[in-house]
Amino acid sequence: MNKHIKIWSFADVDRSGKVRWTANELGYEIEEERVKLGEHAAEPYLELNPYGQIPTVELDGQILIESNAICLALAERHPESGLVPQSRELRELFWQSVSLSASTLETPVVREELGADKP
Repeated sequence: MNKHIKIWSFADVDRSGKVRWTANELGYEIEEERVKLGEHAAEPYLELNPYGQIPTVELDGQILIESNAICLALAERHPESGLVPQSRELRELFWQSVSLSASTLETPVVREELGADKP
């Protein structure tokens, strides 16, 4: 299997960080394309990601978007890594945790990190 991934990102500390980390853990060669603020909302980037979001990746000739989905796609490609549990019971808890973290927990954590809730 080709273990090369191209990641379009803003910086080390945007949502591409978790994609980079996952790819690195799985031994991927990472090619990174930095996007300047504003370029994500214009052509040619919108041809890659019509939502204009960061990150976008190219993996085996396929374009993938949404950082959580990219990490899960990488993990699913490598069951030997143990990143996605194989037993049904643990897998159900895994998907529950993934959904909870993406839909419920991420925004408050980011707001806290940015100090958005502080006077």
